[in-house]
Amino acid sequence: MGVYFENEKFSARANYTHRTAYLIGLSGANPYYQDDVGTLSLALNYKPSEWINVSLDALNLNDPTLTYYQSATAPTAFYNNGAQYYLNLRFKF
Repeated sequence: MGVYFENEKFSARANYTHRTAYLIGLSGANPYYQDDVGTLSLALNYKPSEWINVSLDALNLNDPTLTYYQSATAPTAFYNNGAQYYLNLRFKF
């Protein structure tokens, strides 16, 4: 699900994605699952002139923790990548 705004100088987009739990594969002979997870991202773009463009992308703003398990009562691993930010400057000559 997402929302966006755009004009000649500025654009913004925010998205939320959600994935339900799913089977990753086998760990030995046991099934291995990842729990459901949602992520929030944001993209901002600014074009102050014809020759420069500045953009900021932000991922995992809600700081999700991935949970892996072999049964619903026994989680086997937790992973948190943290938020990620990317700043881009583009020049056109």
